[in-house]
Amino acid sequence: MLQERPRELLAFLGRQAAGFTRKPVSLQQLILVLQRTGLPTFAALAAEALWVEEHGERPGLPVEVRSKLDQLRSRGKAATFAERLDAYRAVRAARILPWTASMFIIAMTLEDESFDRLGDVPEIERLSARIREREAAYGLKDGETWLIGEAPDDVEALRNEWDAVAYRTKVAFFRSHGEVEIADLMERERALYERLLELGRGHFFGGEVLSVLLQ
Repeated sequence: MLQERPRELLAFLGRQAAGFTRKPVSLQQLILVLQRTGLPTFAALAAEALWVEEHGERPGLPVEVRSKLDQLRSRGKAATFAERLDAYRAVRAARILPWTASMFIIAMTLEDESFDRLGDVPEIERLSARIREREAAYGLKDGETWLIGEAPDDVEALRNEWDAVAYRTKVAFFRSHGEVEIADLMERERALYERLLELGRGHFFGGEVLSVLLQ
């Protein structure tokens, strides 16, 4: 049975909520703050984390979720984006993992697919071409580039513009695939979104998530 680490999560969310309100908040106030920010799913998940703190356990792996995961494993690299997203949403709906872990696998699936499709975005193509032109003008050969922060100012400006377009494209991709609240979080509180991803990533590197998904 997977054990959540709710105290750490709720303490972190409490610090975030205190930033919104400029004063310390209780766990109950935290839930209200998250609701007022227009992120009701996150408020519900915070409430769930509080419940787990009091009860200490989550349900096992449902048969239908196990079936979806078994299908992913059997298909391996041939599994489609839609199949992966469907399976990971089933994991989230079953609430068998910490919610930050479920958010992580869904967000990474969407982020990877969004990145793979950037070549279809006209503005990205235009900026990429401009960056290559400027690199060539500075004498760089094909495949050569500068480290982040070390390019000439005009190239760095183009890179920053590329990054901004890519991020807006990613947010729109999340929204178009039904992850509206995560997209809202990415737009309103990017630093918080990235911190929650790191919390989710930590569950996988710790091994506890894999033990549940492979049981």
